[in-house]
Amino acid sequence: MRLPYWFPFASCCLGLTLLAPIVVSVGCSASKPESEPEAAEAASAPNQPRTTDAPRSTETTPPPKKRTLAHSKKASPRVDSSASRSATDKREPASSGRLPMLGESSPQTPSESTRPETPAPSRVGVLPSFDEGRLAQAGIRKIVGEHLTLYTDLPSAPAIEELPKVFDKAVLQWCDYFGIDRRQVAGWRITGSLMNDKARFAATGLLPPSLPEFENGYQLGWQLWCYEKPSDYYRRHLLLHEGVHAFMNHFLGGAGPPWYMEGMAEMLALHRWKDGRLTVGILPPANQDVWLWGRIKIIREDVARGKWMPLSRVFQYGPTAHRQVSAYAYAWAACLFLSHHPRYQSAFEKLKTHVQDPNAFVEAVSMSFPSDDGELAEDWQVFLQEVDYQLDFEATIVRRDPGNSLNRDRSSYLLDPRAGWQSTGISVEVGKTYRVESRGMLRIRPGDPDWTTEADGITIHYYRGRPLGMLLYAVRPASLSAESLSPLLDPRPLGSQAILKPAHDGVLYVRINEAARELHDNDGKMEVHVEGGTPSLPQASSP
Repeated sequence: MRLPYWFPFASCCLGLTLLAPIVVSVGCSASKPESEPEAAEAASAPNQPRTTDAPRSTETTPPPKKRTLAHSKKASPRVDSSASRSATDKREPASSGRLPMLGESSPQTPSESTRPETPAPSRVGVLPSFDEGRLAQAGIRKIVGEHLTLYTDLPSAPAIEELPKVFDKAVLQWCDYFGIDRRQVAGWRITGSLMNDKARFAATGLLPPSLPEFENGYQLGWQLWCYEKPSDYYRRHLLLHEGVHAFMNHFLGGAGPPWYMEGMAEMLALHRWKDGRLTVGILPPANQDVWLWGRIKIIREDVARGKWMPLSRVFQYGPTAHRQVSAYAYAWAACLFLSHHPRYQSAFEKLKTHVQDPNAFVEAVSMSFPSDDGELAEDWQVFLQEVDYQLDFEATIVRRDPGNSLNRDRSSYLLDPRAGWQSTGISVEVGKTYRVESRGMLRIRPGDPDWTTEADGITIHYYRGRPLGMLLYAVRPASLSAESLSPLLDPRPLGSQAILKPAHDGVLYVRINEAARELHDNDGKMEVHVEGGTPSLPQASSP
């Protein structure tokens, strides 16, 4: 949790000389760990003073070691001039092309797209100095990287010694994401503390008494702090999460409002680290790959209870919202959704230019993502319903088309078996009866043997209470209010043939009953034929 984003941004300091010392405090906390891949993915509350503790995992069984990625989808003190911030499927994941990620780049090659004619001066800070002898006596040692000097009381181990190297690689990818020339980070470094015994760091001055209480991570000025966690992945995640905050505040001049600052930190701290290669900004391929992170389970459980958070309310998160761990989950989901959806990603990309000005940021969000946009609300609802590991983001996108009322005896639509909800372009009307037939065969799981099905689905395997591969439908009105639930959240079985009597006017939408993360390998041909449109006969009343 960080201080509120509406603290003075002091944007004018971007033009000051390096002789102007500025102090801005920033900090946050990530979730408390989950316990088992298929059990609780509990997370903790953030790190501002709190009245109640966040839920804690009651499970103690550690994961197998093979599940961690590490072993295994300002010459003068010129500091941040921005606002402060608040603190299992075994199948192969979808092609990475469906979910853009930041890839590892060569440290020697500056970003061509952002390289200026004359390199900008590097932002070098004056790091706090500590009595190295006193630290050594207290059992605290130092690991030095290019951008991170890390103090820790943990014993030497490969997963600990490599942390500055991981951080250095992440900095380069954050540069690429935000359009910062890599040469600008030359000489930029911060001090980190990875703590097992809090008292040691407090006694030696590495943990100032002025900091608020926090349970996971915190960042202030040129320093960050993280508590040790029983997961190689989650330890790295906390370190990178705090690093994103420091990077944004320093090189962008701010981090934006709570939902954006925490969502971006979560999104750009999610990573894959394997064989010395780092990729940040991933969508987790499996729970064990992001051990103890726990955000996806929070959303899935909320959706199952019908208690999910509307996007407009995520935008309204205040400075204390992240005392609840669910705020981290929804902030991450909002940034992931807006940055990957083709309808919104361009506007989302521009938000980084407004992080120094809270009023401009709010106005940009209001203009680009208005609270009364029914399609935006529906897109968010459908996305949340599909959030999962190995997610094929493209399959969560609603394919809309205007309806065309039946003007002949028959109308047809060729289904895309790899897409999620898709419009048939066929309008249906309340009070009329339609006959719908679906013909064809789909391969929904390649293998030996392949799983193939007609529109009635495979009854030996069920998904969301219906046969896997069954053809589903929904009638979507021409327009939806932002407050209404999309009919796409409550689909009905269509199968090989059905008599359709719409409860309201709208367009016929169809999809295969299968998780969005599994649609990418489907193949085959299936046509949906609709005929009729005759007035429905009134049903006789019971005697």
